[in-house]
Amino acid sequence: MRATLQEVLRLPVFDAAPLEEWAGLLAPGQADRLRERFVHDSVARLRRIDAALAQCDWAALRDEAHEWGGTAGNFGLLRLCGLTRLLEDAVERAQAQAQVQVGVQTGSGAAAALPPLPAALPQAVRHAATEGLAQLQAHALQCDTAASG
Repeated sequence: MRATLQEVLRLPVFDAAPLEEWAGLLAPGQADRLRERFVHDSVARLRRIDAALAQCDWAALRDEAHEWGGTAGNFGLLRLCGLTRLLEDAVERAQAQAQVQVGVQTGSGAAAALPPLPAALPQAVRHAATEGLAQLQAHALQCDTAASG
């Protein structure tokens, strides 16, 4: 069973340990390039999540949340990882609930409007992404300063 929103919100926004585990295995500079790509992709992914929410594109929202979650965890954004998993689960539960409601009402498997997602969840994802990416960048700057100093 997945964690609750309250449990996920208690996770650290950023923890360098996962990043440092795999970064030491890479060629010099490769971890920096991957981090920059992740940051760039995360900004774009956050825009796509907002667009999917605005357009009620639940499949796109679920896919974006799923794909972002694992990568966020690898870069140490633990809260974002947990929140994207919760977002993915919320969409899947809402889709299942909508299917059941339509089946009961019409006897068919037609698609229905989804029940609203918890409003706090997308907002928490945005906040965790913003804070986590800032802390990731600060950690990289700190590592660069230590290496050159």
